[in-house]
Amino acid sequence: MMIHSALFFFVVLAVACADVPFTGTVRNHIPADAPPAEISMAFKNAIPNDPGRSVVGVLVTYPAGGATPSHRHAPSAFITGYILSGLIRSQVEGEPTAKVYKAGEYFTENPGSRHIVSANGDPNGGTSSFLATFVVNSNETEILVIPDPVPYVPSV
Repeated sequence: MMIHSALFFFVVLAVACADVPFTGTVRNHIPADAPPAEISMAFKNAIPNDPGRSVVGVLVTYPAGGATPSHRHAPSAFITGYILSGLIRSQVEGEPTAKVYKAGEYFTENPGSRHIVSANGDPNGGTSSFLATFVVNSNETEILVIPDPVPYVPSV
């Protein structure tokens, strides 16, 4: 399943799954002209020795300057983001600052976390990609990303 616009992905999930009505585009602290990510499902498998749980892989590719709005994931999801190429800038709420990860490094998100920064971190304008691996309740594999209904505004 190929989704060429992260924003489209977020809007569809928000309308289908969010408890709070979604009214418009949440671009918050990212530049208004930031190109969206290209997102594609890499795999989705039930975990045979853990009934009711699945592992899902999602490939996220950011073009130069690309970013996604702040968001959460399915409530049960534990995520590992493994950087495949380029540089990814990421920050989960509660972390003091965003960190730039290079190919071969990874970040994690605990269940219930708010992902407040997710962007291409390459200052030279290259494409960057990572594989997001979700361990999630099987009944939540269709609600992997839930956009923030209220824009995240970083404290100054």
